[in-house]
Amino acid sequence: REKTGVNAGFETIADVEKYGERAYACLIHPHLEALGVRDMHADNAARAIGVASAIMNFSRSLPLLLPQKRCDLPRDLVEKHKIDLDALYADPRPKPELREAIYEFSTKGYTRLCGVAEIYVPNSPKQGFPALLAAVPVKEWFERLERADFDVFDKRLQRRSLRVLWQLWRASRRGTWLDASNLQK
Repeated sequence: REKTGVNAGFETIADVEKYGERAYACLIHPHLEALGVRDMHADNAARAIGVASAIMNFSRSLPLLLPQKRCDLPRDLVEKHKIDLDALYADPRPKPELREAIYEFSTKGYTRLCGVAEIYVPNSPKQGFPALLAAVPVKEWFERLERADFDVFDKRLQRRSLRVLWQLWRASRRGTWLDASNLQK
């Protein structure tokens, strides 16, 4: 919180990942403890979900923060995609270079979630799965972002999705949040 509160920003995606592990994963660990799960795979899953949650939240908050002259994208992404922050602060709207940066940033988070579902969840104790369902709304938002062509200003992304409730129920029944098409690969 202190790091984002003073608008110090993040230099790299790795810095955001470290922040996600510290700030978001710690919210999942007590759930695992309460469920009686002390397992390396479940802990790794919690860390990866934390990373994906941080990436989602920093991406999702951009439309709200840009008018305040604040951008939580890592500096390396801003420089790599040649995003003119002053122009973006003055006129916060979708630009191709911002979409490219958001694509790269969100792909990192989505990939983490897929890795959790494919590697850590099958090797974790089943009684810990409810704590890992925190990944479902994050995955759903990343999928909506993709459907919006990585435009964080798309108004549909700022609305709640009732589909999340269905996905949570389905994931809890199936023991995974991957779609059947992903499971067959």
